[in-house]
Amino acid sequence: MLTRVQAELRAGDVFYDVGAHAGIYSLAAARATGARGTVVAVEPNQTNAAHFARHMALNQVGSVRLINAAASDSAGVATFSAGPTDYEGILNPTGEIRIATVRLDDLEPVPDVIKIDVEGHEAAVLRGAGRILHVDRPVIFIAVHNDAARAQCLEILDANEYDVEWIEPDEALARPRKLAAKLS
Repeated sequence: MLTRVQAELRAGDVFYDVGAHAGIYSLAAARATGARGTVVAVEPNQTNAAHFARHMALNQVGSVRLINAAASDSAGVATFSAGPTDYEGILNPTGEIRIATVRLDDLEPVPDVIKIDVEGHEAAVLRGAGRILHVDRPVIFIAVHNDAARAQCLEILDANEYDVEWIEPDEALARPRKLAAKLS
């Protein structure tokens, strides 16, 4: 998915990296969007956020803004379970860590491209981006981690007039239908 994301980005674009982990997508996006571009990274795991910040500093990337919170369908506070690996943390009502939550609709500037990889919480992230999906119409890359999340994401994207192309069994590229028609 990384090479597809890079190919989609242009100089000056705004990229949201939701579930940024250690920053591989953010780093690639910062390079692709250049000095005029903006990368907004959202990562709830404190350890991952620290690694992310270190990677951006080592690579002298200044156009990236890290938000140490979980993207969701509401802004506030939730509980988070770190998971058995750094990749598997998730919002969970019985989680042991209290963290802030943000809605993508509340972030600035508006994105041209979004990558979402949040371990089963993808539909909630999309619900928190209702205005962005309906008005701003970015290209979306999304990794789904179970059948329920897949079905919910497809329903939300279809309701917002997005066409979905599966680039891997669990990774999709969603384009606004109007944009998809222009490219044909």
